[in-house]
Amino acid sequence: MRNATNTMLCWNVDTGAIGLVPWPDSAGASNVYNRNELASRADTRKANFETRQATVLAQAMVIILLDKFDPAVVHDVLLDLDEYRAAMPPELLNS
Repeated sequence: MRNATNTMLCWNVDTGAIGLVPWPDSAGASNVYNRNELASRADTRKANFETRQATVLAQAMVIILLDKFDPAVVHDVLLDLDEYRAAMPPELLNS
């Protein structure tokens, strides 16, 4: 499964696009986005699970509150990350 050590969270503030892209991105899939976090940062790749989980949740808040993304869209994308899924109650895992 995907996690914050092998996947970038990418988004484009101008278009509202958001997605997960494998790290390293040898295919250039992240080029359509103007922001990226998680596996593209060495400190995130080296962090333990709990620290990565906090990073994922904090980044979700930044994207939702600062960049004004729809929370449901962000949630649906992040469900593919182990760190995010582990933080969610069962009733939110099948949305």
